[in-house]
Amino acid sequence: MAISELQIDRTPPTVPAIPALDAALRVIAGNAYKGLTVRRDKFYLITEGATEEQSNALVQAALLHDYTTRTAEQTAKEQGKTDTDALVAQIETALSDIATKQAAFQGNQNLANAGALLLELSQDMTGILKALRYVINHRLV
Repeated sequence: MAISELQIDRTPPTVPAIPALDAALRVIAGNAYKGLTVRRDKFYLITEGATEEQSNALVQAALLHDYTTRTAEQTAKEQGKTDTDALVAQIETALSDIATKQAAFQGNQNLANAGALLLELSQDMTGILKALRYVINHRLV
C-alpha cells in the first residue's frame, strides 16, 4: 500500500486543536488515516491505502474542522484547571480574611467581639477545608 500526503490549503491547526482534528479524521478513514504533519504554513494528512472517497472526505473534514473543538479529555483537563484556579483564589481570600481577623482580635481583645470573630474564623476554615476536600476527591493536584 502506498503512503500519500494530502495537502490541506488552510492555516495549520494549533497544538491544542490537533487531538480533536486527529480523532475526527480517524473516524472518517480508520486505519487508512495515519496522522498529520505541519510544515511551515501548510499541513498534510498522511494516509496509507485510503480510497479516493476516504481521501476526499478527509480533505473536506480538515478544511471544515472547527479548531476550537477539544476532545473530552482536553475539556475535562481545562475544567479541572479552572476549578483548581477558583479554589486557590477562594483559599487565598480565606487566608487573607483569617489574617485580618487575627490582627483585629490581637489588637482588641474585647470579649464582646471575640464570639463574632471566632465564628467568622470558623467559617473561613470550613471553606478552606471544603476546598481541600474537593481537590482531594477530584485529584486536581
